[in-house]
Amino acid sequence: MVDKIVMNRRGITESIDETRRPSTIVDVAREAGVSIKTVSRVLNDETGVSDKTRNKVHKAISELSYRPNLAARKLRNSEKTLIALVCDNPGQHMSGFNADLQIGAMRECNKQGYFLIVDDYGSPECAFEEILEYTDLAGVVLSPGLCDNLKILDSLEEKNIPYVRVCPQRELERSFGVKIDDYQASVDLIQHLIELGHKSIGYIHGHPDHMVSEIRYAGFKDTLDNVGLRVNPQHMQWGLFDYQSGLKAAQNILNADLLPTAIMAGNDDMAAAVIAVAGNMGIKVPSELSVVGFDNAPISGLIFPRITTVDQPTIEMSRLATEMLIKHILSPNISPEVTTLKHNLIIRESAVPPA
Repeated sequence: MVDKIVMNRRGITESIDETRRPSTIVDVAREAGVSIKTVSRVLNDETGVSDKTRNKVHKAISELSYRPNLAARKLRNSEKTLIALVCDNPGQHMSGFNADLQIGAMRECNKQGYFLIVDDYGSPECAFEEILEYTDLAGVVLSPGLCDNLKILDSLEEKNIPYVRVCPQRELERSFGVKIDDYQASVDLIQHLIELGHKSIGYIHGHPDHMVSEIRYAGFKDTLDNVGLRVNPQHMQWGLFDYQSGLKAAQNILNADLLPTAIMAGNDDMAAAVIAVAGNMGIKVPSELSVVGFDNAPISGLIFPRITTVDQPTIEMSRLATEMLIKHILSPNISPEVTTLKHNLIIRESAVPPA
């Protein structure tokens, strides 16, 4: 490539390095000394092109780092190109978890030449039923909460729409899915607090419509039962997996007659809310109150003290789920499977031994 000489708004000529822009099929044809149609034939592995010419085109593609527009090719071939990521809407603000879901799905869609749309299920702007009628809809990725909604699963199957689930907890044999062991992750987290010496531990549940909330609480309760600990009913509150509900839950717990020495929240957004409420009430975290969360969402590492949490690889879960979905789209008869990814306990500054 050579620099292009152009005239800017001030009438001064300047050079632009064309290597900074993505190469096109026109650039490949020019570099190889062939027609655009010939390049297209090589890309589509068609006959009628000599080995010598084919090698010249591949060499030009390599030298120019050319990447075909897969989505455009699918459109030309009348293939369905749309994948919908449907996220539950537990509150007014996007959670870190849902943001990571979008990143993972977007990366895989970009890689494989699909367009991604995101629907905020449960919000006033929800367009789920309308999306299911799109003629170019290739498949659906369902987020936690929705992924265990049997009515939604039945609807997708009746319409013969391929789908995959992120963090499914029921009827796992029904579809492709990606999850972690939420029960064991919860056990690992509460066990850490117990090993630090905490005996009075509060708990903020996740969204009541999400089966994962039940699973995580079961891990919490079973672990306490195994060591003979009980939870003060005043230290148990429900949340919605969002910051606002975490604020309310934290206020209720921290206004109890007797304060716990630690609080486990169902996710990091609610754990961050606990730290905020404690700060406003003059309760020092972690010296007077330890706080742990779940997800390893971005907020967990951005506030102070940083939150001890469970890392579930949400971006990778979403990316892998989208990859599974595309495989299912291209090969409808393959048997579904659920993949369980590894979780990790992330120990930070928000949890220390009780005073």
